[in-house]
Amino acid sequence: MKNEPRPLSEKLTGRLHGLQIFTLAVGGMIGITWITLLGKWIGDAGSMGALLAFVISGFIIGLVSRAYVYIAQTRPVTGGEAAYAHFAIGPFAGFVTGWVLIYTYLAICAFLAISIGWILGAIFPGVEGPIAYQFLGAEVKVGTLMMGLGCTVLITLLQFRGTDLAARIQDVMTFLLIALCGAFILAGISAGDVDNLKPYFELRENGWRWGGVVSVVALTPLVFGGFNFSVQALGERAPDASMKAIGRALYAAVGFGALFYVAIILSASLSAPRDYILNAPLPAAAAFEAAFDSELMKNLVLGAGFLGLLTSWNACAFACARLFFFLASEGSLPDIFARPHHRFGTPYVSILLIGLLTMMGAFGGVGAIILLVGSASITIAFAYLVVGFSAHNHSTLTNDANGTFWNRISMAAAGFVFLTALIEPFMSRPEWHLPLSWAALLAWSGLGAVAFALNRRR
Repeated sequence: MKNEPRPLSEKLTGRLHGLQIFTLAVGGMIGITWITLLGKWIGDAGSMGALLAFVISGFIIGLVSRAYVYIAQTRPVTGGEAAYAHFAIGPFAGFVTGWVLIYTYLAICAFLAISIGWILGAIFPGVEGPIAYQFLGAEVKVGTLMMGLGCTVLITLLQFRGTDLAARIQDVMTFLLIALCGAFILAGISAGDVDNLKPYFELRENGWRWGGVVSVVALTPLVFGGFNFSVQALGERAPDASMKAIGRALYAAVGFGALFYVAIILSASLSAPRDYILNAPLPAAAAFEAAFDSELMKNLVLGAGFLGLLTSWNACAFACARLFFFLASEGSLPDIFARPHHRFGTPYVSILLIGLLTMMGAFGGVGAIILLVGSASITIAFAYLVVGFSAHNHSTLTNDANGTFWNRISMAAAGFVFLTALIEPFMSRPEWHLPLSWAALLAWSGLGAVAFALNRRR
């Protein structure tokens, strides 16, 4: 068949079911953005504006996920978006898609390694330790760096030791995360004050009520981006795992993610006055601490944030390693990345490289965060667009009229997400300039062009 990857004598050996698809997706989506960005969402759009933005975002991502489910059922393979682009468009498109996602996932892993110090430092003050050095104008502290490096080693070992082990631990962490979040969300809603919701919508200087809603919707790819980590697992599904069940698990994960963000915004907005939330360094934790006058409640929220960090990190590292594996299996990267471990059946060279690069990113500290993840919304939205096009291309070639209709809608939704992510960096800065994160992505793209050219000559 056209654009098939080169056959390999060895394959990855996971045995995953719909439950693991669900926990990879939910664990990837929840993450820690709600801990750090809640104040920005409410400040930009108002309490009801932010809530409305996530209802809209959840609906849009639901449409995008339909294209994922459609193409995944025709190609249930390792490689996700890169594989779909390879089969539907061609090897170069597959490489470009996989390469920019690898960059994004590496950046997210490094961001999470850096962020762990924020969470644990808020729970255990002073654990950050003395200042080691400064990078890009921000302090890097010894304790924060050691925590990031230590967790990187643990995640790397977990990924190395086998897909099934990593998936089982993901299941436990995700359901514990859901239980913790459910507890303080319900508490906040039951004990909150409706007056704290005002203003419902934030008016811009020009009087436009919906500008803040649009700016929050523009962050959709970054917030919901973890749902697509799970498609990298389809090549390692169990023999008795039906694609229909896996499709339902993916839909359920997207729906749950949207419900979570709506609930956390509503609960936190009810729990504390708006100005208090906006001025807090970790708004979600501050809101629930104020509502109950309880440091225990704050630590419960931060504990959930720590679990969200770990579930997102585990899912992201998993997805990144499978992208390396696919690109190597189809000849765009060296073969060593496509060789599973003889005992654990994992892409161990890719996993070790991801761990090493994550550690290097962790040394950048807080100053490197914008450089690392500033372009993440754009690259993830680009992947959505590629999947929508690939699904539409397949349904057209197979004369699937119903599939073509829905895939056109999915592609339009992905296009909207991509355009809003593209213009978001300039919405608050009308003067044009090249964001530093874009420059880093361009440099990575240049490295990819060299790798593709060298390996395609073999």
